[in-house]
Amino acid sequence: MPAQVVHHLPETLSFREGAYTEPVCASLAVLKARIRPGDRGLVFGDNRIAELTRRVLWVAGFPAIEKGRMDPSAPLETDAYDFVIETQPIEPAFDDIIRVLRPGGRIILKSRPPAPVAIDLAAAVRKEVTFEAVSYATFAESLDFLTRYDVADLFGEVHPLEDFATVLATDDVGEDLKRFLAADPVDAEWAPPRLAKNGGPTAIADRSALSTPSPCSG
Repeated sequence: MPAQVVHHLPETLSFREGAYTEPVCASLAVLKARIRPGDRGLVFGDNRIAELTRRVLWVAGFPAIEKGRMDPSAPLETDAYDFVIETQPIEPAFDDIIRVLRPGGRIILKSRPPAPVAIDLAAAVRKEVTFEAVSYATFAESLDFLTRYDVADLFGEVHPLEDFATVLATDDVGEDLKRFLAADPVDAEWAPPRLAKNGGPTAIADRSALSTPSPCSG
């Protein structure tokens, strides 16, 4: 394996947290988009990535960031948001995203769907929508985030490696928690005590804001 793709796991992180580095890397990438803390923003979706992305923005100085989803019984406000971050790349979701975005607003694309997704370009053109795609932050930034903020409530169960077929077959049934595979689930669960810089326990809800990471360097 090339040395440049290997990253040291800080001793304060568990193997399970290390395995969560990639989703954090993807969520941190939204900070590369041309959005401002004063903008009214929405993370569109009802899944673990939407919640993780909302937390990333919150600690980066976006205290008013909202999270919403498709719900005919309680539709989101039309023409209300300066930017919307998608986490559910399906045609009905994009219809709703364009509807709730203000004219001239920005849609941040971050998902990697396995197949093309239809988007109503006529509706987007009428509103003069800007599409902006982001990929990843750096793994160094992701590891730094994980050492500062506890997101373990987004973690699901750890399963033995031999159960991979069952886990993968059911992974898309519910996206609330991240499932893990490990050769030794006991080792994966091991986690040393995490201390904040001031010596106290780390909690994402009551820590000071994380400074915006520098742009991805590759």
